[in-house]
Amino acid sequence: MNYNNLKIKSNVVSYDTESTGLIPWGSFKRWGHFPARPFAFSFFDEEGNSAFFRLEVESSTRRVIPEKAVLKEIGSILGNPRIRKVGHNLAFDIRMTFMMGI
Repeated sequence: MNYNNLKIKSNVVSYDTESTGLIPWGSFKRWGHFPARPFAFSFFDEEGNSAFFRLEVESSTRRVIPEKAVLKEIGSILGNPRIRKVGHNLAFDIRMTFMMGI
């Protein structure tokens, strides 16, 4: 899959996720599907640079298939304390990203 690298030139970036559901806890054995996880990540900075990352999702189980290179790039942006992150309902996006292991 081809991804656009976000070249952040400012210290403020908006961040949003799309997830497979609202509940990040649970078990496949109990519910027949995996807990909700983010599968799409979007960024936009003050200079107009943007990036969108989408991970594959198994349709029958809703399991998000992680890609190490994508997770590493997302982590490099979100883990940088010099970059201020803004967004709508950011607490949800942070929780979901954390549950993804980023």
